[in-house]
Amino acid sequence: MSYGRGTGGDISGNRKWVRTLVAALIVVAALIVVDGVYVAFKMRSSLQTAADRLENARATFDAENTAPIEDALSDAVVAAGSARGLSAHPAFWLARRLPYIGGDVATVDSLADATDLAARAGLAGLQAIEAAGSEEGASLAAAVYRDGVVNLRAVARADPKVREAARLLAQAEERIASAPGARFNRVQAALEQAEAAIVGAAETAEKGVAVIDALPGLLAQGGVKEYFLAFQSPSEVRGTGGFAGVYGILTAEDGRLMMGEVAPISALGVARPPVDAPGWFHDLYRDAGALIDPRQANYSPNFPVVSEVWLGMYERKTGQRLDGVVAMDPVALAELTEGTGPIKAPGLDRQVGPDNAVETLLYDSYVEFDDPSAQQVYLGKLIEAFWARLGSGRVDAQAFASGLADSANTGHFKIYATDKGDQGALVRVGASGDYTTYGGNLQLIYANNAAANKIDFFMHRTIETDITLNDDGSASVTTRVTLANKAPSDAPDSLVFGPGIEGDEAGLNAMVIYALLPEGSQLRRFSINGERRLPAQGREDEHPVAYDVAEVPAGNTGEVEVVYRMRDAWSPATGELDFVFHPQANVPADLYRITITVPEGSTLGRLGTAPATESFTARGRLSEPVELHFEPGRG
Repeated sequence: MSYGRGTGGDISGNRKWVRTLVAALIVVAALIVVDGVYVAFKMRSSLQTAADRLENARATFDAENTAPIEDALSDAVVAAGSARGLSAHPAFWLARRLPYIGGDVATVDSLADATDLAARAGLAGLQAIEAAGSEEGASLAAAVYRDGVVNLRAVARADPKVREAARLLAQAEERIASAPGARFNRVQAALEQAEAAIVGAAETAEKGVAVIDALPGLLAQGGVKEYFLAFQSPSEVRGTGGFAGVYGILTAEDGRLMMGEVAPISALGVARPPVDAPGWFHDLYRDAGALIDPRQANYSPNFPVVSEVWLGMYERKTGQRLDGVVAMDPVALAELTEGTGPIKAPGLDRQVGPDNAVETLLYDSYVEFDDPSAQQVYLGKLIEAFWARLGSGRVDAQAFASGLADSANTGHFKIYATDKGDQGALVRVGASGDYTTYGGNLQLIYANNAAANKIDFFMHRTIETDITLNDDGSASVTTRVTLANKAPSDAPDSLVFGPGIEGDEAGLNAMVIYALLPEGSQLRRFSINGERRLPAQGREDEHPVAYDVAEVPAGNTGEVEVVYRMRDAWSPATGELDFVFHPQANVPADLYRITITVPEGSTLGRLGTAPATESFTARGRLSEPVELHFEPGRG
């Protein structure tokens, strides 16, 4: 009995001890929860403050007065630093290791680091502006471009801080990419918003570094370089954009650009014997005269190769080897006159600027002039006026730079440099016009006018591509191109509507239409207006190409369908897929629709911040490359 009573007493004491311990743990847990709530509130508040300050800095940016932006960015650094400090708190440390919410907590930690890095990158960017203008205390625009000259010394002063900003943003991008993702909608939304902003800023900063790398060479620091300038007209479409009716020689001398006389490109004459070009270019375009006639040299969309052909023709004519090629068109001119202001030339009594450059040069100039040579003279004088304005220094440099970036992104302004280092920088900037830099899984639908008229101003194309992914990693692809000729059915004979070839009807849009397919693809079917064709086939660099002639009368619609199979299109195990839809720089830009369907039970990977999905559809204007990079999901 005593043994039993003794045991009962021990049990009672143990129960009291356990109750005390549990109560103590509850109190500690309650304190941790309360403390954790406080930490979470403070972190959310700090991150929101940092985000607000960053947005305020972006929205109120003024290169002429950086003081308010510097204050906002400094506040963002302080707020982000506070959030980073809170992430080391014991409650935060514990929450990071809890199931269910641990991923969200780690994601918040990544957001705090990325916000801090982004804010510090912004301050580095401001320091770059100050460094560039430090000698005169001027803004970045005034320091870099003054009196028609790009101040390469100011660029060099800004260089270190631009690189620092790019490095910090790259780190922020990596920090966001490493975040495991979130279960809570608010955290996931913040992650997606931060990722979109930081990725965009990081790309811009990297392009800034590339521009700094390119400028001294392209603008001939301490020397002279000369470029073949081709002005293209998408009213008569060509592979690189449009028919190059006129050309000139653009001279760069220690940061200053000067344009010589602009002349009809036909003045270069016919190259005999044909100029050198890669074997695939010779096989695909020799019958069009692309190796002997500078008017046909740009049948290919591969701008670096076309540039070498033009340079070879110019050298054959003059004995002079130039340093590169610049190509622009009325879309680029419209963008760039945002900075220079409207320009005027004898022949048409109008100012040509952002609002009317495209219609004036792609339609009106062909209507106003009965004589093609008179139209070319007017166009040449207008281009000379544009470059003279640019050289005068009467330019809004910030607006000009923005227009240059926009027209380069859409392929309406392209540059090729014979110097490999300069060309590499142009690729990084996105101004090279080189589709081969986008990888092997690339589709490009392009056309060359075969009617010798200016009817492509009225051509509206829609490209619809359906990609069905297969269990073995291959893909079956069907691309339908709708060709809507919006020219009036009663179009009169003229330079615009033709007929450019005897026997054709006015308003007829006749073209050679090409389907450039991903590397290793196998063509299965090619049809025009429902009629199966046996198209000619060739190769563009490493890409198979199928092509045939399509004719669409004025006021009518045609359709081209291409069916092919891709090997190794995707990874069924991870959902990884890379595909690029590359535009032809035509006017108007094509409409597109892309649909990707996966096998039952499989998913595509993550596309940017979007989660994995069983199918994908996108549509819009194909004004610049559409890059689809599906990656394995987070975590």
